[in-house]
Amino acid sequence: MIVSSSTGFVTDIAAVGSDDLASAGGKGANLGALVRAGFAVPEGVIVTTAAYTAAVEAGGLAATIAEELAAGADGAAVRAAFKRVEIPAEVRAQVATAYDEP
Repeated sequence: MIVSSSTGFVTDIAAVGSDDLASAGGKGANLGALVRAGFAVPEGVIVTTAAYTAAVEAGGLAATIAEELAAGADGAAVRAAFKRVEIPAEVRAQVATAYDEP
């Protein structure tokens, strides 16, 4: 199962590795590294950091995140803000397509 796009919101686990931390996140990069090392990892996809960035931009969350980080808050306001954000249509479409792949 390999899902790719010009925006890169979803990618196959096997397509990433330890050098892809910035785009795949820690868990995704580590899973990809395990695949590349020959470990038995179930097939799947990673929702990339580009999807996170798209959601932050769509929801106008950058200021909220920055304010909460500066205040040393527990993250409750950021979690609440994310719950109100509508995931961008292209991100939803790519995740749905990846989910439906055999």
